[in-house]
Amino acid sequence: KANEQNCNIVADVRGIDHIDLQAERITRRIAHCDPGVWNDIPSAKNSSECPVFVVGMPRSGTTLVEQILASHPLVHGAGELRAVEDMARTLFPGNRYQSSYPDGFGSISEHTLERYATLHLRQLENLSGAASRVVDKCPHNFMHLGLVSSLFPGAKIIHIARDPLDTCISIYFQLFTPQHAYACDLERLGRYYSIYRHLIAYWNSVLSIPILNIQYEHLVAEPEKISRSLVEFCGLEWNDRCLEFHATKRDVNTPSYGQVRQPVYTRSVSRWKHYREYLRPLMDSLEASVDT
Repeated sequence: KANEQNCNIVADVRGIDHIDLQAERITRRIAHCDPGVWNDIPSAKNSSECPVFVVGMPRSGTTLVEQILASHPLVHGAGELRAVEDMARTLFPGNRYQSSYPDGFGSISEHTLERYATLHLRQLENLSGAASRVVDKCPHNFMHLGLVSSLFPGAKIIHIARDPLDTCISIYFQLFTPQHAYACDLERLGRYYSIYRHLIAYWNSVLSIPILNIQYEHLVAEPEKISRSLVEFCGLEWNDRCLEFHATKRDVNTPSYGQVRQPVYTRSVSRWKHYREYLRPLMDSLEASVDT
C-alpha cells in the first residue's frame, strides 16, 4: 500500500528525468551501434589510476565494496558523487546523451575531454588527502561507463551484481526519491533490472578499460578471497584492515549504513523466498525481458 501511494505521488511530480527511462534510451541507442565504434571514440590522455568506480543496481552491495576498499589506508571512499552524470549532461546538453549516444562523441575533442578529466581529478585530489585511490560508488554510473572510459582510461571499474529477486525486493522495501520511480512498482523494477543487466553485458563486451565483475553472494560467502581480489585489482598491496571494514570510521550516507557497521553476514541471501507469493509481477517482468 505504501508503494502504491508513493507511485501515485511520483506520477504527479513533473519535470523529472527518471533514471530507468534514461537507461532505456541509452540501451535502445547502442542496440543499433556497431560495437567497433568504441575503438574510434576519442579519449583523454591522462593515465591517472586514482578514480575507482563501483557500479551496479542500488542495494546490490556497492556500499559494502566501498567500505572494504575505504578501510585501506591508501583509499578514500567518496560516497556517491554526481560528477560523472553532471559531466554527461554538460557534454551532451538536453537529451543528446540519450538520443545520440555514442555518436555524439564525434563532436567532442580530446582537448575537451582532457579539460573535464583534469578538473575532476583535481577535485578528487582535494578529497583524497594522502590516498592514491578515490572510490565513487554512485551505482547508476553503469549507464555512463563509455564516458568514464573516455575521460579516465586508467581508471578501475568494479561491478557488483546480486541475485535479481533479492536486489529488487530490497529496492522495493526502501523509500527512494521521485527520480527512482521504478522502485515502487514491481513490474517496472523488473524491466529496469533487465536494462541494467543488458547495459553491463554490453560494456563488458566493447570497452577496453578494466572491469572487475563480482557477485554479492560470493563476497559474503568468501569475504577475504573477494576482498583481496578487489584490492589487487586496484593496484594496491593487501592490508588486513580491509577485513575489519566494520570498524572503519567514516560517513556512510546510504540505506546500507547499518550493514557496513557490522561484520559480513549472509542472512540477506535468498531473502526473496520469504515473499515469493507476492512477487509474480516482478518474476514475470524479469522472465519476459530475458525472453526478448
